[in-house]
Amino acid sequence: MNQTAVQQLCSEQTEPIRCSQQELKLKDGEVEKLSHVRDQVVEELDELTSSLFQEAYDMVNKAKEQQAIAEKKMLESANKVEMLQAEVSALKQMIRATQPNQSTVQSQRCVALPAVLGWACIDKSSELNAEYFQEFVKWLGRPSLSRESGFLATCYDDDIRPCISFKNRAFADNILVSVERDILCMEAVAPQVSCPNYCSLSGPSPKPCKFRVKLDESNTWHFISQGARDRVAAVCDFYSYLRYIIRGIVKTDVHSMFRELIRLRTEMALSRLGLTTK
Repeated sequence: MNQTAVQQLCSEQTEPIRCSQQELKLKDGEVEKLSHVRDQVVEELDELTSSLFQEAYDMVNKAKEQQAIAEKKMLESANKVEMLQAEVSALKQMIRATQPNQSTVQSQRCVALPAVLGWACIDKSSELNAEYFQEFVKWLGRPSLSRESGFLATCYDDDIRPCISFKNRAFADNILVSVERDILCMEAVAPQVSCPNYCSLSGPSPKPCKFRVKLDESNTWHFISQGARDRVAAVCDFYSYLRYIIRGIVKTDVHSMFRELIRLRTEMALSRLGLTTK
């Protein structure tokens, strides 16, 4: 076999190999391209999965937050309704107590006071303190809750300040401000709640403090004892009746209003001594 024939034979054998190599290169390019597409799809799928999980997580958290907010608002609304119902009940009792034809009820209320204290029932035959009464009439001309007015200044010095005076003076002052602004929230603690033997107003308490107060719209509650609660409640009742007078809700005569205020001042004095007629 001559050289030409050998070259021709080699050429015939290498041509299919070259074609196969080109086809392999094309296949490799397609495989690389498909691998890149696959990697992109996997990456996008991972991103989508992560995004969906994050979105689901955010939705669950948002739902929990909204549920917590709704439960909080429901609890606050229930507390406000309870407070309003108690206020309406107290108002009705005050109005009935100041009606002229309710002297019997007034007398029964006074019977609950300890006899050893020598308290007398305040009825129409009682002699009014002329100085206090004139201060009240003057205040009634331009009623307000300002401590600067003569009548309220006297009540503040003689009854309100002593009644709300506690070991924790700063906190007591804040409570009084909240009472004046009508934003104080006070309630009995739920039976299942563990109560401390420490009153935020008077300090260590021999019994668990089963009441709590909140000064504003925040979530900070402060535990107080039964005695502290009675004193704060007496001050609240006094200010509530003043607001009823200012708003024109009380429809009795001046003498009846004054007698009711004297009764409420008496309640402050009694609660300060650890006594109560309720």
